[in-house]
Amino acid sequence: MSDTITNNKALGEGSIGKHLLRFALPSIASLILASLYTITDQIFVGNSRLGPEIGNGAIGIVFPLLVITQAFSYLLGDGCAAFLSICQGRNDKVSGGKSISSCLNLTLIISLILMAIYFIFPEPLLRLFGATDMTIKSAKDYLFILTFFIPAYMLQNMSNPVVRSDGHPNYSLLTTGIGAGLNILLDLIFVRFLHWGIEGAAAATGISMFVSYILLTLYFIRPKTFTIKWIDLIPHWSVIKPAVSLGLSSFVTQMSIVVINLVTNIVIVKYGALSIYGTVIPISALAIESKWFSIIANIVVGISVGAQPILGYNMGAGKIDRVKKTYRLMLFWSMLVGIIATLFFEIFPKETMLVFGNSDDPLYWEYGVVLIRVFLGTISLSMFMKMTTIFFQACGYFKPAAIISLSRDILFFVPWVFLIPFIAENVQAGSGIYAMLYSIFIADGASAILCLIFTFLVFKKMNQIKVEPKEQLTEEL
Repeated sequence: MSDTITNNKALGEGSIGKHLLRFALPSIASLILASLYTITDQIFVGNSRLGPEIGNGAIGIVFPLLVITQAFSYLLGDGCAAFLSICQGRNDKVSGGKSISSCLNLTLIISLILMAIYFIFPEPLLRLFGATDMTIKSAKDYLFILTFFIPAYMLQNMSNPVVRSDGHPNYSLLTTGIGAGLNILLDLIFVRFLHWGIEGAAAATGISMFVSYILLTLYFIRPKTFTIKWIDLIPHWSVIKPAVSLGLSSFVTQMSIVVINLVTNIVIVKYGALSIYGTVIPISALAIESKWFSIIANIVVGISVGAQPILGYNMGAGKIDRVKKTYRLMLFWSMLVGIIATLFFEIFPKETMLVFGNSDDPLYWEYGVVLIRVFLGTISLSMFMKMTTIFFQACGYFKPAAIISLSRDILFFVPWVFLIPFIAENVQAGSGIYAMLYSIFIADGASAILCLIFTFLVFKKMNQIKVEPKEQLTEEL
């Protein structure tokens, strides 16, 4: 293990660009491949006999419940990964392994609790997230099968960032790639050839998740910079706390997605019923938008997560200049991705929808094109927020990371998504379903300003840091 720690010292030397490329490319590929599970399901189901309206709508309604499982996985997984990188910078060979061991077992416990909740209360949960009489059966069928695989799914998501931070991003990519490839193959067999519909898509995803989980579990037999001990598997708050603190912004970000889906679907159900589009068309269009958003977000998150070992090590080693240089590279690449994505969605909105199925209903295209253009029109600002929160998290400034994540979705989005359509509907009947879309401008614009303010404050605090590698660097603002 000592040789590995020595090798990791390279993160404090040499070209930051080369280090970022080494970690970011596998991270981007791994995250995109991971997102293909539900995306592939949605593509196959949307192009099946079920149709794009019901197929996309049903999977879109289940999606927030999967995000809840991801939130807890990323809370512990991203937190452990960030803490491990800081421990490497301090040459601490013990603390990271103890934290990872406890968090693995805690993830299993949480997964079993969520599994029980989803089995007992499927219909109330799905109705809460916008299921109607037209979509409830398909959504329940999809959720029922996936629920059996929640423990494997959560442990897979928790383990991936740890493996990447341990210096094996390619192994993380390999396991995720095998799972994603298997999912596509099984979707093709179950949905396209055997015509099992949405149940077949769920089975394909569940089996693929389980295979990826098994492969990742094998990694923990011989990790590089930490050791898994049986006694450490018993959850202890003293070693879980650092991971929870560092992973809090990831948890808040994921749970904010759930809140946005919940609130947006409530608004859609109310104002869609007052419009010519009904509720199924807007929910289906939103499900498509969320998948494209997740692809772009995973690219930016992959860049940021790729920078995490570099940031964590150099913060732990007290090399603040290299931390700042890494931030500038993260900012450049993230904004470039965001700008290119914005141009693509503005020019080709219909083509982005066609991937998830073709509809004969002109209203489907009419509303969907507007939703894609508006909701993804400010994606560059949203990516700036995601990149900044992960930067703060990796450097140990978890409080501003959590505040930014929470503010964008809860403070800046939720009030306006209720208020704007209410005003519009009172001015012109049937316009509320369109007006709600523009609340995203306020959310992204305000959160970008908040990001700039906190970035200035964090950099100012970093300038005051004069410490030795083993001193505490995770000071709060």
